[in-house]
Amino acid sequence: MSRFLAPTPADLESLGRGDGPVRPELLREGARSRTLLLLRALKDLGGDDGTAAGLALLADVQRHSPAAFAAALDLPATGAWAAYCVRAASAAG
Repeated sequence: MSRFLAPTPADLESLGRGDGPVRPELLREGARSRTLLLLRALKDLGGDDGTAAGLALLADVQRHSPAAFAAALDLPATGAWAAYCVRAASAAG
């Protein structure tokens, strides 16, 4: 999967103060990075057959259409699904 976001301290300070140029891509990339981290955690935790099928589908999409994969990561439902599955897998194991 894609790389994780690593904002600079200056990015975080500027965002926290609310000054300087607003960088919406930083927020979008941050949300995408969170989703990627959740997906990685989910892969590491295992999960049920449905979870494995969802991860396999996302991996196929990433291979065949990186733009569609990025768009799927940007959907709020993808991050919510990943967070739900990580919580469920953590509670079960």
